[in-house]
Amino acid sequence: MESSDEDGPIATSTSWRYCLHIAYYGTGLVGWQRQQQETKSSSGHDSVQEVMEAAVTETLGASKRVNVTGVSRTDAGTHALYQFGFIRLNSELHMTMDELKDRINAKLGNGRVVVLGVTVPTMGPSRIRSRYKKYIYYLQQGHRPDLELGKYSWFLGRRLDIQRIRDALKFLEGTHDFRPFSQGLLKPKYEDMTTVRTVISAKVVVRRNVNFSLDPQVSGSGEEVIDVADMHREPSSSIVYDKHNSDDSNAVATGDHKKRKVEQAKVGATVHFVCIELVANGFLRHMVRRIIGTLRPIGEGAQPATRMQQVLNGEVQPGPSAPTKALWLHRTWLTQEEYDRDCAVECCTL
Repeated sequence: MESSDEDGPIATSTSWRYCLHIAYYGTGLVGWQRQQQETKSSSGHDSVQEVMEAAVTETLGASKRVNVTGVSRTDAGTHALYQFGFIRLNSELHMTMDELKDRINAKLGNGRVVVLGVTVPTMGPSRIRSRYKKYIYYLQQGHRPDLELGKYSWFLGRRLDIQRIRDALKFLEGTHDFRPFSQGLLKPKYEDMTTVRTVISAKVVVRRNVNFSLDPQVSGSGEEVIDVADMHREPSSSIVYDKHNSDDSNAVATGDHKKRKVEQAKVGATVHFVCIELVANGFLRHMVRRIIGTLRPIGEGAQPATRMQQVLNGEVQPGPSAPTKALWLHRTWLTQEEYDRDCAVECCTL
């Protein structure tokens, strides 16, 4: 599930509650949520929640598993920079919060899942849930795929029309019933479940040299491409000469000998990323991935931008779910105040 709210631990006079800021690469993991034993056995992989609970339990020396309750759920293969996990203890920590963070990370070991910080929640004994979330989906464009960066993005060989994508995304902004984009919620037994969500922002940004680290301060950053025509310009060619074809290497440098062209080497074939950024007060199962699946033929020119509105209206089916490997839970805001503060900072930097 791309995003779902869960009940957090309730603060009482006899318990201490702590919030873990968690980031992770979802590759090889079955998503956030702890799996039933039969599901785990068939997949052969752990969930992020299980990995975290094992590390926290061992760090604290607890005799029973320490539950780590997540604010959001993510599907298998989805990456996250801003997952929050809450733990509730029967006694106060016997170490500082920085020490707890470092010791948990030492248990986690491989850097695939990391704790970026530990805090004491300021919220009272109400339900712990997110106020807003931001997902980014990375579509890779270029003359050939970058296989290393393909771990975190989806390469599409056909050129995407950015303006068509931008026009289609406008239909998503505002409050709508997103049931047509959900996975499995069209069944009659779910007809009473609310599927109305408010999309605050839906935009597309083209970047090059995108950072895919687990550091929220820099992850997702990259040089913004203002002239999108740069994405599809042929890279320049350089002539490489065989120095061994001349008796005088200086003549090669000065051009006074017969030059033999060895190859036409294309240089500057930069990979670009079409970044689809969605901010909303909630997301349904597979909602973002089906939006991307609907955007793809629009961007490739096979469907008009109004196709997005037709899907919202239930007139046509959405596109298939796009791969999870390119989906990132980029930001989670727990309170309106946090969101407003970040918006104010962003406005000041524009």
